[in-house]
Amino acid sequence: MIQKRSSVIIPNIDQYNTDQFIISLKVSSSCFVCCLQDDEKKMIIALETWDIHTQDEFFDITSATKLVLEQSDILKFKIKQGIIIIDNDKYTLLPEVLYTSGEDQKYLEFNNINTFNEVVYSYSINKISSKIIYSYPKGLENIFSPTIAKLKCIHLIDVLMNTCFSINNEKENVLIHISGKRIDMVITKMQSLLFCNSFHFETAEEFIFYVLNVYKQLNLNTETIPVFLMGDIEKESAIYGILYKFIRNINFIKHDTSIQLSNEFNNESNHSMSVLINSFLCV
Repeated sequence: MIQKRSSVIIPNIDQYNTDQFIISLKVSSSCFVCCLQDDEKKMIIALETWDIHTQDEFFDITSATKLVLEQSDILKFKIKQGIIIIDNDKYTLLPEVLYTSGEDQKYLEFNNINTFNEVVYSYSINKISSKIIYSYPKGLENIFSPTIAKLKCIHLIDVLMNTCFSINNEKENVLIHISGKRIDMVITKMQSLLFCNSFHFETAEEFIFYVLNVYKQLNLNTETIPVFLMGDIEKESAIYGILYKFIRNINFIKHDTSIQLSNEFNNESNHSMSVLINSFLCV
């Protein structure tokens, strides 16, 4: 079952030149988000969020995506270009000097990642001279072929690393992204990647345990090293409250300023949209 959580669309969108539309789609097991940009004006003009609720093992992400495509007010347009962001923890990073072509499946299996009925894919992230290897449901890209002319598939971690590297700071930067009950942590210093991993948590206490453990591993000072937040976290949440008890320098990430937001998005959390907006820079 799918349910539309929110929808923001500018007035008179039908009058826009659809040849200039670029879409970013973030797909996870519990949520589907689509964000539409007018590439000519460099402006976000529509955003939809869909929740996926199911306990049926046969109702997978691909099935949910098909339903979203049928009901979405955004995906009815013919779109020239799109990005699918795979939002999961089924990934690993490997230095290119250690990478062997054709071994992607083995790399994921070595990390105990189940890839049954999934596509395994890899590409280079030149900034860290590494390959990202990940998996996602079979047939996912084909669903959009009637609507989106050119489609690129990337992993969420790629967007998070680019965002963390873009922070202008000579100290270590700790980026925390929340997706449901999963925390993704990326830590950089200058232009070097120090840490990248994902953890699952159920309580605020588990959440802060993982964060402080990483701080301890890397010998980071909780008083001086800032945290930058993205995703499903607000100041009123329990995880923010417990984070603030231990780390006082907390910032919410803002989207890349080269892309504008129309006035209709004034009530939307900037940091929750940043992954989608920043992904447009990967086109």
